[in-house]
Amino acid sequence: MAESFDDGALARLLERLKNGDVSAAQAVWDYFFSRLLRQAAIQSRGTPLRITDEEDVVLSVFESFFGGLREGRFDQLKDRHGLWQLLLTMTRRKVIDHRRRERRLRRGGGHVRGASVFD
Repeated sequence: MAESFDDGALARLLERLKNGDVSAAQAVWDYFFSRLLRQAAIQSRGTPLRITDEEDVVLSVFESFFGGLREGRFDQLKDRHGLWQLLLTMTRRKVIDHRRRERRLRRGGGHVRGASVFD
């Protein structure tokens, strides 16, 4: 089912996800994970990744998405394009949040050198 992901299949899949169906979550994961990972890598260019990397960002996106579905926050999703846009937006925001955390003054304002400076 994940390979075709037509809008009818997506509607059924989202309903299953809302009910906590693990196989539905796996289908969404299988379909979108590598795509989101590439997007997170592109958006993270120039961001220090000592603590969090692209995979952590995508894991956080899925955690937020699945949690939001269970809470009824994404009832407007009707097609795969809307879902893709939502996941992209969530990824973009997670990367921005990571960048902000890394650049806080208590972390040196983005000017802290890693251990590689001693090599």
